[in-house]
Formats: sequence, structure tokens, C-alpha cells
Amino acid sequence: MGRDARDRPGRHQRGAQPAANEHRRGGQHRAPRSRAAASTIREFRSQPVGASRATLQHVLLELEWWTGARMSALRGIDMEDVDLDEGTIEFYHRPDTGTPIKQAHNPERKVGLADPAVDVLRDYVREVRDKVRDEHRRRPLLTTAQGRASKTTIRRYTYFATLPCQSVECPHDREPGSCEWMSLRAARSCPSARSPHAVRTGAISNLRNSGWDLDDVAERVNTGPKRLIQHYDFPTMDEQYRERRADLVDLLRLDDEDDSANTQDDDQ
Repeated sequence: MGRDARDRPGRHQRGAQPAANEHRRGGQHRAPRSRAAASTIREFRSQPVGASRATLQHVLLELEWWTGARMSALRGIDMEDVDLDEGTIEFYHRPDTGTPIKQAHNPERKVGLADPAVDVLRDYVREVRDKVRDEHRRRPLLTTAQGRASKTTIRRYTYFATLPCQSVECPHDREPGSCEWMSLRAARSCPSARSPHAVRTGAISNLRNSGWDLDDVAERVNTGPKRLIQHYDFPTMDEQYRERRADLVDLLRLDDEDDSANTQDDDQ
């Protein structure tokens, strides 16, 4: 069932809707907003297994979005690192067998996934994953017919998974059937497609918007808190207010206003 990185996924596979207000930092590709990523993941999950659900691009997007891990860390996951019953994935630094991970804040770690994401992984392992070993006789989680998915393969599938025109009207006034960007090799040329790093950036902002403590996010994604704020966490102005600050507005009162409110309550 596996596909080489040169193959084009099925026509029923869908991607992410681009956001109007996205951030750029230097030469980075823009990060997807949480609403667009959620819409894409929801669409993938709703399709039959092997059509869109549990395909390599779907599993990659789930892992990138929910773990916030770097591409090298995802590439290095072995079958033995995944516990589907517990719903966890362990990341290990294995430079001697071709899968080093960045030695940053918390490189070797264990992260949990929610049940819907675990169900996708279970479908992938049972029905889609190529049951192959790499050149070191290890059993990779993310595979093609040739072995462990390469960095090039991961990039191509991520760009393809985040093409907007597979689920919404093309924002660039192109017809998907004739658009030259509708292939694994060319998807990165679409201005609305996103790189693995951009998805990681959006995932980190999503964790913060969901109420995760800064230190907990740093531990999960293997990035120091200070660097996380400087290079990864780019909420929009609306997200900053609605997700992180709106609940603090009720605390903006004078001390005697608290006393007055308490007195009124007592009178009633």
C-alpha cells in the first residue's frame, strides 16, 4: 500500500485552508492557524482508511500538529516507541543508526496523544504502513516501500497535505485538475502550502492557545521557553486576547470594588 515520494496521492485527499492573517519571521514559511489545521485533520479523519484517513500524509499531519516535534524526531520513531494502548510516543536520540534528534531542551521524551489521533495511528499501522525495516534492521513507524521515510518524503507529503484546494475553493484562482502544484513534487510551490517547520510553529501556538503552560509546551516540543517565545509562538492579535487574556479582564477592578461587590451580595 505504500507509495514512493514520487507518487501522487489519490484525488480524494484534502489539505488545509490558508489563513488570512499569518506570521512571517525572516525566511520562514507561514504557520497554519489552528482552525485551518483542525479542519484538515477533521476531513482526513472522516474519509475511508487508505483513501485519505491513515495515509502517510494524514499520519504526518496528525503527528506534526499534536506533538509539535521536529521532522528529524518524527522520522526517527520506531514501532517499538509507540504504545497504542497507552496512547504515547517516545522520542530517542539514535545517531549511530541514522536518526539523531536535536539536543535542545528535552530531547528524549515521552508524549501523549488524544484517542482520535491514536485511532488514526492504529489504522495506519494495521492497514496502510509498509511493513519494512531500514538499513539498520529497525522498524520505522513512518515508511515507504523503500524503508524509513526520508526527510524529502516528509517535506513533500506535508506540503501536499496542506494544499488548500483539496478541501476548499482555490485561493489562487486555479483549477485543481489542471494545476501543476497538485503533485507531491510541486506542492511546495503553492503559496498556501506549508512546510513541516511551519506546521510545528502553528502547533506550538495552538498548544499555548489551548491553555498549556509555557514550560509544559517547551518540554513537549524540545525547545527552551525563551527560544519558544522568540521563534515559534506567534499568536495573532485576536488569539492573544481571546485565548490568553480575555479571562483576565474580570480581575481588572479596584480593591474597594471587590469590597462593594461583596457587600451587595451580603445585602441580598
